[in-house]
Amino acid sequence: MPDDIDLVQAAAAVTDPETSGAALQSIAASFPNLWAAVARHPNAYPDLLDWLARKGDAEVQAICDARQGVATQMLPAQGLSDSYCFAIRITNKHGTNSKHRR
Repeated sequence: MPDDIDLVQAAAAVTDPETSGAALQSIAASFPNLWAAVARHPNAYPDLLDWLARKGDAEVQAICDARQGVATQMLPAQGLSDSYCFAIRITNKHGTNSKHRR
């Protein structure tokens, strides 16, 4: 992708499933306002998602975390039958934890 594309062309490229990872990298470098769309793109590769997660706002970080998956661990819920209720500890690659009860 040429370096001299404008915002309209870049916005169109991030909606095209054929846009390459290299083109997405170029778009991300030039158009921070398109980071969320770049992060959602199926051809955004892991290193690009890492970079976006470090540089982006909370929305971009959340998209990157979701795209990269999270590790889960089943934990028994306190005071409730294990067969009906459990807690999941979710740890993303940045080491952030959260608990979800079900």
